This record gives sequence, structure tokens and C-alpha cells, in this order.
Amino acid sequence: MGECSYIVKSWPRTPLLLWRTSFKRRDVSALIADKAKSGAEMKKTLGWFQLMCLGIGAIIGAGIFVITGVVANTTAGPAVCLSFVVGGVCAMLSSFVYAEFATELPVAGSSFTYVVASLGQVPAFLVMVNMIMEYVLSIAAIARGWSGYLATLCNHDSSAFRIDVGWAQLDPIAVGIIILVTILICISTKESSRVNLVLVCTKLTGVLFVIIVGFTKAVPSNFTSDFAPYGIRGVFNGAAIIFFAYLGYDAVATMAEECRNPGKDMPLGIIGGTGVCTILYIIMCIVICMMVPYADIDTGAPFSAAFGYVGLTWAKFIVAAMALVGITTALLVNMLGQARIWTMAAREHMIPSFWAKVSPRFGTPIAAQVTMGAASGIIAFFTSLDILANMVSIGTLFAFFMVAAALFFYRLYDDKVSTKREGIIALVHLLLIVAASLGLAINYALTNQWYGIVAFLGMWVIVTASAQIFCKHARKPRIFGVPLFPWVPSGSMILNAFLLCTLDRDSYIRFGVWSAVCLIVYLLYSIHSIEYHHSIEGPPVLPTHKVVGEANGAPKGAATTTSPHNAI
Repeated sequence: MGECSYIVKSWPRTPLLLWRTSFKRRDVSALIADKAKSGAEMKKTLGWFQLMCLGIGAIIGAGIFVITGVVANTTAGPAVCLSFVVGGVCAMLSSFVYAEFATELPVAGSSFTYVVASLGQVPAFLVMVNMIMEYVLSIAAIARGWSGYLATLCNHDSSAFRIDVGWAQLDPIAVGIIILVTILICISTKESSRVNLVLVCTKLTGVLFVIIVGFTKAVPSNFTSDFAPYGIRGVFNGAAIIFFAYLGYDAVATMAEECRNPGKDMPLGIIGGTGVCTILYIIMCIVICMMVPYADIDTGAPFSAAFGYVGLTWAKFIVAAMALVGITTALLVNMLGQARIWTMAAREHMIPSFWAKVSPRFGTPIAAQVTMGAASGIIAFFTSLDILANMVSIGTLFAFFMVAAALFFYRLYDDKVSTKREGIIALVHLLLIVAASLGLAINYALTNQWYGIVAFLGMWVIVTASAQIFCKHARKPRIFGVPLFPWVPSGSMILNAFLLCTLDRDSYIRFGVWSAVCLIVYLLYSIHSIEYHHSIEGPPVLPTHKVVGEANGAPKGAATTTSPHNAI
């Protein structure tokens, strides 16, 4: 029986399959063995320095060169620098979580892989579809930022190269740069990383130029006279919007399968890149808000326009050129990342396995890269930057929240060594931390009652402390572990939830509609495709070599394929 016939005939069994598999976790060794489904392996060409440069390349891009202007002008004022502090703290907590998972699970897929190994199939599917949405939209936003700076470089208004048709501003330049980068990443990850290294060095030179020359034209009163015109809520709302600027380290985590020594290189690449970028972000925000009154900051090409505002026309063009370089690197790395999540989902048969194939010639997932590039190009052509920024942030924060929850449970429960009672205790603590995080966030979003915030924050502290005292660790990290466990993943959860609730209503509507549509696809296709392929493939051929301490082996004490309905 063919796959399509099997899926259609299996539709009446959907409720039963959903009950049996919703929280069915994947064995870590099986996830590593699944690499064989792609045919050829991805080439291992990346070390810690290349990974850090890829991280810097991805993080310093449209987030600072474009979104800074939008947030400073409309949401936070000069306090946008505090928005980047809040976003940076949240990103650093999440980067520790990603670094541990990347060393434990050195395969493509990043957040999707981490959640399917810890929390199960349905949570992983929701993370995967929202990460795909996040990447597609972020690439569209970055590409539109690229066209804006190109127009500035050519001494035009930032929207000059867009075609105004009334209901939208069409952007053919954004589509063109996406096509060019797609071709590059299809040819070689190694060559892409070399191009990125050159561009990152150029970009960092540009960032230092902005900081040094910008401070010579700084007017402190622009920064201090009306520092937080939109209040503390403006700071947090701004942090939620700019958070997609930190998406780069997730893209680095997706390349664990192409890393020569994931155990050493991934933590250095992820945490190092995030730390460097956070510091540079904050300084650049202070510079631009001292150069230009926040109400006059351009929302299309803020930094180049700022130098024109203070009379340094020659510098305006240098900054525009450097920004183009910076945005190009962000585009390149994010496009690398999105294709690898799509590839991992295809290996799990949540989408057709055609997209899991890796080119034997180039060692890259060409089908996935071309598909994702086409989707990003179409959206970049039609959609405005402010809508894209909010949509990207909601997907990013949701995924990071889920990954933090996955690490919390992954450390505390392993059905090979944990008892049923220990599993229940770990699950209860996780659910209580989720409740405290959402309660704090919803209370902040809907009311001005400080005692509600204090109550939920106290609940979070008590539950996290209880987890530290009463929850037995089922696993110990092989190489790298987050410090201060369980406080770091728990803190990441509450901060991500808090920022989620500061986004606008329309973002939640789009997020809900997208997730609902994807769940329908899951019920009609994915859940049945997974069962079909597992029935004909049988259990995966697991690695037989010693796995502890080896980059390509499965971690000791790996999670097993099981369901909480019968495991906890």
C-alpha cells in the first residue's frame, strides 16, 4: 500500500494515534541514526571560530540596523538601550540552554530536535512550524531592510526602490538578494562560512566606525531629556519586538551536524557570539539616541540617516555600505538555519521525506534551502517590516520558552533510570513553573496590579527552589551543562513568557491561525505519515560504538521513545 492510500485509510484512527503519540519522545540515539535518511551526510567543516562568526553574522543584522529605528521611534524612545539589555539577558539564558542541548544532540534541527527528544511529538511539531514561520519571516524582514539600506547608499529615501501599489509596497530588491544568497548556501556550507567570515570582519569594522564617529556628534540631552517617553511598558514592549535580533544563535545550533567537535565548539560559538553582540547592540543604541532625537530617527535605515541628520553626509554612505554587509551576513546564516530545521522535520516524516535529502555533490540540503528561500522571497515582496518584526518575535519567544522547558524535563527525567514517582515530581514542577511564568506575564499584560506580579514571581522562586531540592537529576551533561540548574532554564522560561505577553493582539491572531492550520496538517498528514514510515522502516539502526564523549555518538542516558501516558 502506498503512503497516500495508507494515510487516507488511517484517518478514522486519528484520535487513537493522537492519544498514543502526542507526547511520544524520540530516542536520542535514534535521532542521530536518522541522519542516514538524508542519504549523503552533511560535511563537517565548522570549528568554534567559524561558529562564533556565523553567530555574529546572524545576530548583528536587521535587528540592530533596522528594527532599532522602529522601536526607538514608536515604542521605547532612548530607553531602547534598556530593551536590548532585557532582550540580551533573555538571550543569554536561552543561549546556555541551546549550548547544552547542542552538545548532547549534535544533529541538525536545533529547537525541534531538542523538544522531540524531551517533551514529545506534538510539542516538537508546534515548535517546528513556528520556527519555520520565524525563519521565513525574519529572512523576509532582513531582506526588506537590505533594500532600504541599498536605497540610502544610492542617496535615495529608504523606500525608494519599493513599488507602492496602495495596499502594499512591493520590494523586488529584497527578492533578488534572497535568490543570490540561496544559490550561495546551496553550493557549500564551508564556502558560505568563508564568505561570512570576510563579511563579519567588514561588519565589525562598520560597527566600530558607527560607535567612534557617532560619539563625536553625540548630544547627551537627546538621550537624557526624555529617556523613557513610553514608560516601563515601552521598554518591555520594545524588548519583545527586538528579540528577533538575537535569533542568530539558534541558527548556529542548527549546524551542530556540520561541526567538527560539537562538545567544545558549540558552547563557544553560541554563548560567545551572543555575548559579543549584546554588548555592541547596547552601545550602538546609546550612540544613535544621542545623535538624533528619538522622534526623528528614521525607521527604514536609521543609522545611515542619523549620520546625514548630523551633517556627516560622507559617513552616511559608509554606514549604509557597512549595514548592507551586516544585513547580508544575517540573511546568509538565517537561511542556513531554516533549511536544517525543515530537513530534520522531513527525517521525522512530519513533512514529505523529499526535503530530507542532502546533495551528494555539495553536502547541503538543497531541496529544503530552495523551498524556504522561495517562501521567504514571496513574503518579502509583499509584507511591511513592522508586521514582520512582531510575527518573528512571537515565534522566537515561543520556541525559546519550549526549549527551556525541554531542558528542564530532559535533565530530570529519563525512563531508563527514573522511577514513575520521580517522573511525576519532575512533571509537576515543570507545569507549576509554566503556570507561574504565564500568570506573571498575563497579569502584567492585562492589569496594573503589582501584587499579582509579586505573587506569581514568589511562586516561581518557590517552585524553582523546590525543584533544586527535591527533584533527582536523571542525567548529567557529558561535556557542557548550563550553570545554576534549574534556575537558568526556569529563568529563561519566565522571561520568554513575560516578553511574549507584551506583543500586540494582531501578532497573537496570526500566531494562533498559523498554529491551528499547521495542527490540521499534522492531524491529516504528519501523524499518519510518521506511523507509516515507522511501520516499514522498523527500529533505527543505532550506533554500536562507544558513545560517551564522542561527538557523533548518542549521549549516555539518552531519552527513550515513550509516551507519558505509560511512562510517568
